[in-house]
Amino acid sequence: MATIDRFRSALSAAATLDEASFGDERQRRVWMEAYVIAYEVALFSASGLAVAMVWAGDRTVGMWSIGVVWIVGLGNIAALSHLRANGLADLPWRARWSFWSFRLRMVLLVLWAIGLALTMFGDGGSFAERGGWSYVAGAICGAGVAIAGFALADRAMKRRLDRDLPEDDTFEDR
Repeated sequence: MATIDRFRSALSAAATLDEASFGDERQRRVWMEAYVIAYEVALFSASGLAVAMVWAGDRTVGMWSIGVVWIVGLGNIAALSHLRANGLADLPWRARWSFWSFRLRMVLLVLWAIGLALTMFGDGGSFAERGGWSYVAGAICGAGVAIAGFALADRAMKRRLDRDLPEDDTFEDR
């Protein structure tokens, strides 16, 4: 148990914003936003890399992509454990679907899983070895259907929220 507490304190020390050099609370918030933006860019870059590895590479590269996905997962696990250690709950799964970044992560995860399955259990080669442009056309069509589905779901959710708001609420109080 002491090892877990030391690990948590080491993670907290690595990401702390309590230093005086980070400025006042408003400046710390900007620093925090910058860290979140950097994390999202790293997350999408690593996820995109894993997808590219399984679709463009062979079986060996596909196996290496598993490590890339584990690195992404470890970042998420560290973030969630930090929230829980500080008494905050993470978002329920249903609420996560309202964020485009979460939806995009899930699309990338599905693309990676399909590519990994094709690489490991299928022909085991890159686009050129597996069928070339038919895979590209299928990926483009599938991505279009997924994006259209997300857009329709987003639109329906906004309509439902607008219907539930009182008429005098305009969100102009920011």
